[in-house]
Amino acid sequence: PSSITVRISASTSTIKVGGSYKNLTVNLFNDSNEDITTEYADATFTWTCAIDDEDWTDKVTWRAGTEYNQKKVKFPNDASVLSKILSIKCVITRDAKTIETEVLKLELIE
Repeated sequence: PSSITVRISASTSTIKVGGSYKNLTVNLFNDSNEDITTEYADATFTWTCAIDDEDWTDKVTWRAGTEYNQKKVKFPNDASVLSKILSIKCVITRDAKTIETEVLKLELIE
């Protein structure tokens, strides 16, 4: 798995504080940059997020996405973190091996 790159994508690089759900999608690529996401349909996707190294995983609302590699995240109405960066990560586990995604950074906006 060392040669696998995993990226989280979102429609924009911002998320509204107190806004609606934002769709996140994870894609896995092999060393030839071919999308191999479907090979991980049976894997466990564990999502986490943080602001300034503080864990916010339990403070946001998560919802299952349409597909196994998708997740929806909703940020609470907390104006104290406006203009900060929400860093989202996903760890994919299969056969006792884990792969970590690159960090997706979303700016918190009004």
